[in-house]
Amino acid sequence: MNLFSDFMDRFKAQVGVSKDKEVAELLGLSITAFAERKRRESIPIKEVFNLAAERPALGLDPDWIVSGVSKHFETNDITERHLVECYRIMSHADRKVISRIASSLSGVVNMASSEITHNLSVAYSEPANDQHQHKAAQSTSDLNQAKDEK
Repeated sequence: MNLFSDFMDRFKAQVGVSKDKEVAELLGLSITAFAERKRRESIPIKEVFNLAAERPALGLDPDWIVSGVSKHFETNDITERHLVECYRIMSHADRKVISRIASSLSGVVNMASSEITHNLSVAYSEPANDQHQHKAAQSTSDLNQAKDEK
């Protein structure tokens, strides 16, 4: 496993370039300086974070580019992304309420991890039915009751 090569693959994919010269230009490095870093396998961490800060329109995830690990929730589903972002800004008490509702809706309240994984994979492959709609109505009622208790 070559960390620099992995870094290059992630960087090029994020910014949509294919040549080392383009990478060097975006990072503000001369082609010579970039070639030397590549030879030493020295990832230009500071330059990646600076680029992400200076050009937010690029939508870079510098953590992922540099390490391969992202702090962002990656999904193409807008609703799912919205739910995660809302959850992240909730109070601890509200998170507990939402967690109980999600467990109730998905029917995973007292299940083992393997059962949860199986049920979620089935849920994503089947359309919603009346039982799920009933659980949603009940969970909304539970949410309102929990809010009133606060």
